Amino acid sequence: MTLNRSEAEWDDVFAVDLKSAWLCCRAVLPDMLSAGRGSIVNIASLHADMTYPGMFPYAAAKSGLVGLTRSLALEVGPRQVRVNALSPGFTETPLVSAWFEAQPPQKRAEVLAVHPMGRMGSPKEVASCVAFPLSSEASFVTRAN
Repeated sequence: MTLNRSEAEWDDVFAVDLKSAWLCCRAVLPDMLSAGRGSIVNIASLHADMTYPGMFPYAAAKSGLVGLTRSLALEVGPRQVRVNALSPGFTETPLVSAWFEAQPPQKRAEVLAVHPMGRMGSPKEVASCVAFPLSSEASFVTRAN
């Protein structure tokens, strides 16, 4: 249950999934702004828009990351720095595999049933999606997720 989570759990998830992105942006933005160009892609999650029971506070942190992305895009866009977020669906990573191992056996099938492709993505596929908004081919894309 959401209310049974400790404050330390909340802090840990927000540190990894929201604060770390803010710190990275804060570190790179001065040089990008000085150069008058740059691109940032934050990795949000489908949990920012839809989620499952028990995904708190991850869903809250990823929703915050989408908000951070939108706000930064508005602030730095006039100086030709683009900020976008990618919200991939379930991706076959060790962390996701461990999560499925802790779930009832039918959970994987339930998750795959709501994916239009009927499968999870691979880390390589997500990386390919990140490459586009970082490229000059996406020179007009900002504040997207």
